[in-house]
Amino acid sequence: MGGRRTDPKAEALHESRTLNPRPESVTDARFTDSEFFDSRDLMQVKYEMVRRVEVDGQPVATAAAAFGFSRQTYYQTAAALAEGGPAALVPSKPGPKGPRKLTSEIVDHLEALLAADPALRSSALADLIHERFGTRVHPRSIERALTRRRDEPKERPKSSPDIPAHSADTAARYEQLRAAVLSGDVEGWRRGWGVLARRGMAAWMSVQHQISVAQQQKPENHPASSKAAPSGQAAELVRVLAGMALAALRPEHDQPPRDQGEDCEHQRRQHGGQGHPRAPAA
Repeated sequence: MGGRRTDPKAEALHESRTLNPRPESVTDARFTDSEFFDSRDLMQVKYEMVRRVEVDGQPVATAAAAFGFSRQTYYQTAAALAEGGPAALVPSKPGPKGPRKLTSEIVDHLEALLAADPALRSSALADLIHERFGTRVHPRSIERALTRRRDEPKERPKSSPDIPAHSADTAARYEQLRAAVLSGDVEGWRRGWGVLARRGMAAWMSVQHQISVAQQQKPENHPASSKAAPSGQAAELVRVLAGMALAALRPEHDQPPRDQGEDCEHQRRQHGGQGHPRAPAA
């Protein structure tokens, strides 16, 4: 017996740590109606969840439930997207287990979460930090770290995570790809739709900046409305249909003359099959 067949896209998503463990929990209409969206792609699911709120105006609780997340996870995702763009939606590798777990980047992220939702408790923050950074932190440690941050001099320059220089450009390119595919424009393939469909959003993000502007723009000498000329049987069919149409539209006086045999046959049918009428006797 052969081995169990594997799904190449699921393998690619697992390799990039973006395989959604609960794809069945995504009930958003887009993910059930369009092949562009894949509920297994955790990165795309989270991006579209935030987009539902910030672009489409859907309530946070409604969007979070439709994408299979809690409100706390939504706020964490929105903060990560605002800080680092789509690249920040890729879960980090498990961090070190040493005593220094709450780095400046994590504390910055905690403050961003609290700014978005001040009602978050330290236990919920600990869960969100583990989900985002792969680091287990005790809630009491979070409280002490936030207290130390508040007690530090205000003039201290606040550290911030490294934001990829092309993060905003990545989001813009994804929006362009999204619009092209959903509208049925072939431009979607030039923008990397094949990579996203086969390997997921993380794989697409790693190569999208390599797509040249020339590949993304349509040549001026080849408008989208122009089509290639038919060939083979298709071309022959076009010629036959065109000939029939022209013959039907041609005025009667422009029709080619019939030969004498056709004229005799025409006259015989008009006179009941008796041939030419006899001339009257003199």
